[in-house]
Amino acid sequence: MKRTQEQSIEDILEAHPYLIDQRFPGARVLRQPVIAGHRPDLMIEYRKRWSIVELKRDPLNEQHILQIKKYLDIGQSDYRLARTHYLITKKPRKELPKHQIRHGGFIIVLAFLGQEIPLELSYDRQLRIYRSVSSANPDGDYLKIIL
Repeated sequence: MKRTQEQSIEDILEAHPYLIDQRFPGARVLRQPVIAGHRPDLMIEYRKRWSIVELKRDPLNEQHILQIKKYLDIGQSDYRLARTHYLITKKPRKELPKHQIRHGGFIIVLAFLGQEIPLELSYDRQLRIYRSVSSANPDGDYLKIIL
């Protein structure tokens, strides 16, 4: 079975959730958990609360936002949700006025592939983490995600 780009990025973010948020090293990650018949890409547990992460390989659009809002609405009954959640996409063609969306008591952080979510990574052997090539000395293992 051929893996999609989205699945490959999901693999990396599942193994290295600190690439989404620096608070997440060593966090517990669920992949494609079922929430009332729906499957968000990832859920990350931090301080006994869960953040929903939805990953899209297309530029941000309204359907992506509606989808993660739906996950937040239905996820509250099954999970103790964190305040902050993440929608990871390609940057939209039009510039956005903000990089966060409020929904009820939740904040949805918009993180763009190639910006907040690095696509060129170098392994820092001393820290034992992947870092953006722009912020790391690229003498360790190198990983490039091609969209």
